[in-house]
Amino acid sequence: MISEYSAYQWISFFFVYSFMGWVFESAYVSIKVRHFTNRGFLKGPCLPIYGSGAVMMLFVAGPFQGHLLATYFAGIIGATLLELATGAAIEAIFKVRYWDYSGKFLNYHGYICLSSSITWGFFTVGLYEWLHPAVLYGLEQIPDQTGDILFALIGITFLIDALVSVREAADLRNLLLHLEDMRYELQLLKKRADVVMAVLDDEWHSQVKDPAAERLAELRSSLEGQIDRMKGSVSRYSSLSEAQRAEVEELQKKFSQIKGRIEQVRTGGLPRFRLRIMGNPSMMSERYRLSLDSVKHRILEIGHHQDE
Repeated sequence: MISEYSAYQWISFFFVYSFMGWVFESAYVSIKVRHFTNRGFLKGPCLPIYGSGAVMMLFVAGPFQGHLLATYFAGIIGATLLELATGAAIEAIFKVRYWDYSGKFLNYHGYICLSSSITWGFFTVGLYEWLHPAVLYGLEQIPDQTGDILFALIGITFLIDALVSVREAADLRNLLLHLEDMRYELQLLKKRADVVMAVLDDEWHSQVKDPAAERLAELRSSLEGQIDRMKGSVSRYSSLSEAQRAEVEELQKKFSQIKGRIEQVRTGGLPRFRLRIMGNPSMMSERYRLSLDSVKHRILEIGHHQDE
């Protein structure tokens, strides 16, 4: 099996199965969310994980031609290792997961799970025994010159799409890191503001709705209330020391700076990620969950306003 195909044919298989995977995934997700969804990491109609998986399945199943049970287990092992390596690499580089099996039975860090591995085994048998012969026959009907031009154009388009998508995914990663830094800064400011308010107004703590706020929007709202309260309290307490007044002024200044950065992200930095987020509704991040959730929430708001 390995030696009977040329490098050109293996590349052709990759593109064909990447497209078929995109059709399957996009149709499934579109039906589930009730509107068309361009599924996947890339912008075009291509899911490389399916193309890579199919090529890998053909590669590992080749030595077991005619033995369905051996083909089945070879598919399980090969596809599971590919899914594990791909999922771990994507999260390590881009800080997000494009699939997550954390809620599934017998999963490993959410990258792989038992039910998925079993399914990959059946896919391998079906691919090797039934689907691939049909695909191979279809490709053989394409004239050589036409095929060369067609797959050359597809290859160039794929490379451009991959470069653009990797850049966008890296920008989303940087955005999450930026939001996480701002969230941490707001947490520090809130702790300082709690101490200041304890001095300025004994009644403050009884009126805090969520003193343990963690999300960016909650922290911002809580601090905004504290800052407004400080302005009124400072004017009533003439006995405050210079150090205390300086602390209040510094808190106000730093909060205004962070607030401005948040507004800049909300208005200018998020819309470009709408297709990536909407096309991957199951995208998650274990370490940056709160920041990613805030991005998702804001993008849904943008989408809702645009639909209106």
